[in-house]
Parts: sequence; C-alpha cells; structure tokens
Amino acid sequence: MPGTIVWLKDDLRLEDNAAISLAMTKGLKAVAFIDETGPGHWQHTPRRADFINAALAQMAKTFRANGITCHRLQGEAPAELLGLAHSLECTTLIANQQVSDAAGFMRDKAVKKAFAGDGRQFIETPNDGTQRGSQRKPEPFLDHLPGMVRSGADLSEAITDLNRFLDRLPYSHYRRDMWLAGPSRKATSLLSMHFASGTISVDRALREISLRIGSDRPVDLQAQKAYEQFAARLHWRRGFIQMFEQNVAAFPWGPMREPRPRDDEHLEAWSTGKTGIPIIDAAMRELNETGWINFRLRQTVCSFAIDLLDLDFHKVGVELGRRFNDYEPGIHWCQIARQSGMIKTTGPRIVNPVKQSRELDENETYIRAWCPELASIPQGFGHDPWRHPNAQRMKPIINPVIAARDARNRYDGGRHKPQNAEPKLL
Repeated sequence: MPGTIVWLKDDLRLEDNAAISLAMTKGLKAVAFIDETGPGHWQHTPRRADFINAALAQMAKTFRANGITCHRLQGEAPAELLGLAHSLECTTLIANQQVSDAAGFMRDKAVKKAFAGDGRQFIETPNDGTQRGSQRKPEPFLDHLPGMVRSGADLSEAITDLNRFLDRLPYSHYRRDMWLAGPSRKATSLLSMHFASGTISVDRALREISLRIGSDRPVDLQAQKAYEQFAARLHWRRGFIQMFEQNVAAFPWGPMREPRPRDDEHLEAWSTGKTGIPIIDAAMRELNETGWINFRLRQTVCSFAIDLLDLDFHKVGVELGRRFNDYEPGIHWCQIARQSGMIKTTGPRIVNPVKQSRELDENETYIRAWCPELASIPQGFGHDPWRHPNAQRMKPIINPVIAARDARNRYDGGRHKPQNAEPKLL
C-alpha cells in the first residue's frame, strides 16, 4: 500500500492537527521535520530550538509506539522530502499550511513542484483557522487522532501551561497589567512560544475558555470578563496572521533604502540597549537576555528604531525577530508594517519613549532593574535622567522630541504643522 509522509512545521502537536488526521486515513508511514539551511531561512533562538526539540521528542514517542517512523532532516526541503519519499516508497506528502515569510512560501511552492514533477502528491491542509486564497475558512478542528494509540502521558506541556494560566486568570489584573513593564510577566499567559511553535492551537485555547465560561460550576462576572478578554486577544492574534497571509506577496522582503552614515552606529546602540533612553535600553536588555518582552514594549522599541532613529524597517524587523523566542511571522511583520506606515488605515504610530516609560513603569522599578547605571540618579529622574544636573554624561544618542518632530514631517511632509510645533506623540 502506498504510504504517506507528514511534514511537520510550526504545528508540533498530536491533537487538532489536520495534516496528521488526514494522513491517518491515507496510511501514515512517517513524519519528518526539517532543520532548513541556506539563505533566507530563519534561525530560531537557542531557547526556541530547545523548545522545538522537546516537542518533537514527545511526539516521537507516540508515533513510534504506533509503528510510524520519525525523521529529522537537514538541508533544502524539496530535495530532502523527495528523497525521503523515494526511500520509503511513499506517494503522498501532507503538511499544514504555514503562514511564513517570502522564503517560506517559495519553499512550499518548490516542494509542490518537485513532488508533482516526480508523479507524487503534496497536499496542504488549512491550519488553525487561517484561510488561504479562495478556500473555505476552516472550521474549529479538535480531534484526537482516531486510530492512533496514545498513553496518558501524552498530555502536552502546552495544555498544562494553558490550564494553569486559566486557573489564575480570574484572580489576576490581566487587562491592566498585560501592558506594564515587569508586571506583565505575571499577568499574561506567556503561551506565545507554544502558539508560535504550534504545540497548542488557538482553537484549543478558545475551546478551553468556552468550557470554563459554560461549565456547571458558577462563574462570576469578573471571571467571565477575564476569560473574554483573553479570548479577544487570541482572536486579535489570529486576525493579524490572517491579514499577513493575505498581503505577504506585497511585503518588501529586503532593505528599503541605501545605508546612511550613522545607521550602523544607531542600530548597534539600539539593539544592545545603549541608547541612553532607559525604557528602550531596559526593554532591549530584557529581550536580549530572556527572548521576550510584552507587546507594548515591542511597539515602543520598534517605533524608536524606525521612527526616531530612522532606521530601515526591514533591518529593524530582522534584528528584533532574531531575538524573539516566540517569533511568529504573521504577528511580527504586521507590527513592523504598521510601525513603518505601510498600513495606511492606521498610519505610523510615533511613540514618545519617555511618556511610555512613565505610563508603563511609574515607579521606575523596571528601568532601574535593567539599567544599573541609574543608581546614582534620584527617583523621579529615571525616565529621562539627562534632565538631572549631575547626569550630563547620560545624554541619549538622539533628542527624542526633535527626532519625533522629524519623523512626523517625513510621514506627512510637514503639512498642517508649523516646523517648530511639538510633535503629537502617543
């Protein structure tokens, strides 16, 4: 009987996996994961790589127990997958559709062409609610792979982490603290790496939320509101990915302008947290050390680099993306596009880093934790230490007010605004 191979990408889960479920009906013989090499392929952070390795190892236990072989390949996808199909005498390759960058989309097309040219079939299945082209929007998909024997130990770490978060969600200040520098680590789910790697689906998370709201046990209004707020963020996440899926072909996948004299200097200062602006430096240092910062901080450091430093937005996107453990193209590049003014309905959001610092870290706890050089600066001057008379050597690499004014003039040509007017900042 001709066999089938499943190509795993960012869908590292046994349940709610359309590709695996379909392959089970077509004689699933093997699963494959590729550590891709060559130009254009994204390199994960070390922590993300370890996370992927652990997820694959857990899945492999179930596959092997059911007589399904597991293959870890390295190289270019078309040649590696076609070679595996030949060696296993498989006629069909199945994979979930992946919302990726230009290199990822071209890779998938190349795989399809290679298999078709060899008389074999490559089937792509809709994944986790994302719609491609004119295909029907996928229904919420939650099956447990009938026909595959699973042990009680198969309960994934992702499901455990989700349930722990949902247990404490009603008692946290999710909506208030999710934006704050520092408290956001306790208030938010920290499930973003699970979602980005596909160890859990948004559909599964939404189902767990609905089960809690609709359970027999009483759910008070505060708890229901908290669950609904988290569900709204999941729908927001999916909406960003869908928008990227529909517009990826129009995105410029390369630098947009020629380098300028101070670009390299400014890019280095920003990416290493040495700009002299505490909230920017603290956020970039946290990101470099932990691989995660909250969404509001991501917006702030992104705006600073693109708008105030006037760096090429594609280079900014690459530098940031390489640091995120939870890098998700559909989220990350939509944010870059929005910040660069490519999304015309919203326009650029020029963020005042000092104002954001006061709003996100009122007591200066976060910036002082990550910027020990502020120890000699009195409380109240931490957000903009250059104002203090004893901190003349702590001037930032740019004047943020002047840089914001210049950014606004670049975007609107200075129309409707006197040249000496203060820029309108968020």
